[in-house]
Amino acid sequence: MCRQRRSWRLHVADPRNTLQKKFESNHRHANFGNVITRLEVRGFRLHANSILEFRSPVTAFCGPNGTGKTTLLQLAACSYRQGKGGYQLRDFFAVGQLDPSPFATTARLNVSTWQSDAKERALSLSRRTNRWSDYRKRDEREVLFLGAAEFPPRAEEQGFYFRQAGRLVVGTRTPCAVDVSKAVGKVLGTHYDRVERADVSLKTRSGSILAAGRGHVVYSENHMGFGECRVHNLIDRLEAQSPKSLILLEEPEISLHQSAQFRFGEYLVDLAIRKGHQILLSTHSEHLLRALPQVSRMLIVRDGGTGVRVLPGLASAQVASVLTDGHDKALRVLVEDDVAAAILSEMLAKAEPELLKTTAIVIGGYRDDKDQSVGGGKDAIAAAMRTLREAGLRIAAVLDADAKEEPTNFVFKLPGTMPPEKEVFGNAAVKQLWSTTYGLDVDSFLAELAGGDHHGWFERLAERLGRDRAFLVGEACRAYAASVSFGPLVELLREAASKK
Repeated sequence: MCRQRRSWRLHVADPRNTLQKKFESNHRHANFGNVITRLEVRGFRLHANSILEFRSPVTAFCGPNGTGKTTLLQLAACSYRQGKGGYQLRDFFAVGQLDPSPFATTARLNVSTWQSDAKERALSLSRRTNRWSDYRKRDEREVLFLGAAEFPPRAEEQGFYFRQAGRLVVGTRTPCAVDVSKAVGKVLGTHYDRVERADVSLKTRSGSILAAGRGHVVYSENHMGFGECRVHNLIDRLEAQSPKSLILLEEPEISLHQSAQFRFGEYLVDLAIRKGHQILLSTHSEHLLRALPQVSRMLIVRDGGTGVRVLPGLASAQVASVLTDGHDKALRVLVEDDVAAAILSEMLAKAEPELLKTTAIVIGGYRDDKDQSVGGGKDAIAAAMRTLREAGLRIAAVLDADAKEEPTNFVFKLPGTMPPEKEVFGNAAVKQLWSTTYGLDVDSFLAELAGGDHHGWFERLAERLGRDRAFLVGEACRAYAASVSFGPLVELLREAASKK
């Protein structure tokens, strides 16, 4: 019986795969309506030229504070009309003496939406004199924007609900939908016998307030903490929203513990499947991101200047590493010696700086009596990989170019056909560097090295030039990496960072 139950579980469809299947182009409109498929943001706050392709009905913008995640939610809200109304850019971009230029004079928002004929419809909102153009040409869709300040605790809000709790007149009590109480209980990891919304009034003031019950314990929002209060109201609003809406959520994980953050992510996937919503959210939670398809994740990072870059489809561990400034590494990569480490580091710095920040490059060999790194070979790498995997770390290896790779086991190799020292010393760009910078007769020097152990070549070079060995390794590997194609290796490492 136990064996049968375990087999059944193996065949349960992953809701994330179900979500993505429903988003395939041939039935995307039937399942989700006229969703946003592309945003081009030009000249709004930090987004000088950001292009976003939406490959899932649920998309999470994540990244450090101040990188424009909320800006993207605000712009998305302006992408549709709602009847004769709807959000407009002036609702979010106030111009004044303290904010003279929240957008450029040439600012433009290009929106592409999916149509019933399986094609995209493009719309552009641009500035004309002192007004924005073409609001009336927007597609129609209901939009729900719930910011981070929605649903504060009643005790902190200090409204009449709380201050006059003893004088409230309680009217109709309406049980919340089963989906609401079930979802709230699942997210918070608890059970509610009942959740209801009560109409309350005090003289000319009226409103409604949630109340919950577990066994003999009954309490309202007046006695709920921030997390419980917010998730009750948030899910109540989400379940009441019309199907096929655009849902915009700002940091919905606020005040939720880690497992609740993950389960809320699962809830959003389920909600999109059931209701056909497109859901865009900003978040700092790795736990929430883990519950989403990988294509749902968009990392926003600063570009080193005054703008930002959008990096789609990163693993949740990579996002967590970026948000901790690289302290929590998404991937450990084992190499055979310090020259291979320098080559790999320079390659990643050129091709994918964010991947470099989230990757720890570890030498899998050993150090000799002179404290120099010595390659341990494939056996040492394999032993280290086993140890690190048992510790629950994401691990890959990049062997020297003359080794045999095993991509299915995340064992890759450097470009070329020879050990890294021979590849570097034979590279034309490196030879030119040494000749120009140090006046080295490179061909004669290489002739002296012929037949010697290549592991000692950089020591010989350091003695000849009177320079520090580590400096020469870094300088040469930088020149080498700039002249070699290594795109496939970077793609393999990016994939390894997303797999366990």
